[in-house]
Amino acid sequence: MKPSVFRRILFQALVFLIPTQLSLHLWPEWAHVFGIRVDYLSPTIYLTDLILVVLLGSWLLDKKPNLPKFTWIVGPLILISINIFVAQRPQVSFLKWLKIFELFLLAFYVATEKNFRFKNWLAKPLMFSVIFFSLIACFQFFYQRTLGGPFYFLGERTFSAATPGIALFSFFGKQLLRPYSTFPHPNALAGFMLVSLILLFGVGSRNRRDIITKKIAVVLAVVSVLVSISHSAWLTAFIVSIFYLLIYKYPQLRKLVIFVPLVLIISSILLLPLSRKFLTSKAGYPEEVEKRLVLTESAGRMIATYPLFGVGLGNFVVRLPEFSVQPAVSWWLQPVHNIFLLIFTEAGVLGLLAFSYLVFKVLKKLLEVGSWKLIIPLLIVLLTGTVDHYWVTLQQNQLLLSLLLGISFRKP
Repeated sequence: MKPSVFRRILFQALVFLIPTQLSLHLWPEWAHVFGIRVDYLSPTIYLTDLILVVLLGSWLLDKKPNLPKFTWIVGPLILISINIFVAQRPQVSFLKWLKIFELFLLAFYVATEKNFRFKNWLAKPLMFSVIFFSLIACFQFFYQRTLGGPFYFLGERTFSAATPGIALFSFFGKQLLRPYSTFPHPNALAGFMLVSLILLFGVGSRNRRDIITKKIAVVLAVVSVLVSISHSAWLTAFIVSIFYLLIYKYPQLRKLVIFVPLVLIISSILLLPLSRKFLTSKAGYPEEVEKRLVLTESAGRMIATYPLFGVGLGNFVVRLPEFSVQPAVSWWLQPVHNIFLLIFTEAGVLGLLAFSYLVFKVLKKLLEVGSWKLIIPLLIVLLTGTVDHYWVTLQQNQLLLSLLLGISFRKP
């Protein structure tokens, strides 16, 4: 088998298996907070990591690609080293930067692989993946429990609507389970399916079988987003739909999309002083909203203390007890639900500027070629990212985002 064919098969397998969370979790002492195991701190080896290592290893050995020159990476390496050094738990920070390097290589591979074909390499396996993992979500919703059996080996966790701490929603006074499929949370499932849905919309084909498969995938993706009861995904879908209709009717508005990241970043930063006012107003917010406000307030305190280099990648949860306005010992150990604030908190203003520059470059390039099938998914990531963190913290969503960035940087 030719190395190029081997890599294509590996890549297709990777795309299909992205939603899985089959993994090996390690639990060293520094992966605990107050004796509580914290998933975000645990060194984890996923099945998709193993596939990716083989894929990238084969590519690097066979093609010897021209990676960025050392002189270009000296500055970033120094800043990364400082970020690891200032972290209270440098082991966590080091592993998070290692993950970013892995995701960078994946995006770089997609952007530069000459044999890459969007339809055959990515769209087809993504269609089957969406169909398969959406069906798992639909059956979970119907049975109000996980399916078990062989699905355990895809990373499906065991729970039901009666499991403490599981995501539920109220329907006419009855508490019902929100389906997870094989994702860590229904919101992550919804975000993944929403982005995949738009990517599949952009796939054209004259083959009847492909057309039918695409329609089934699109319908099931919509259903999985609906049954996930993810309000953030629903609202994002509504906003993006209105935005697309406006630019379709008024083409002169298209260039304004370049300002979307700036507006979202400024809005996120403005939340920092406002969160404290909301918390002290005694307005009686729902528990979920109050928790998010507490995390935002904690993020503001960390940023004020460590504005330049941050608290260290992955160390938000580690430092949360000492910066939280809530009691130090808490079972709700999660990152702030905003990717811009999380990056600002953990990587400092320099990290936020670097991320902002990356997003700006991608949007600018996509606008120049008019690739709305990629602009819309990126906007979905940014909008859902203002109210959740899964695009930068969870394996499945990180991989999809990496693929999206890689495709965006490919030459037309």
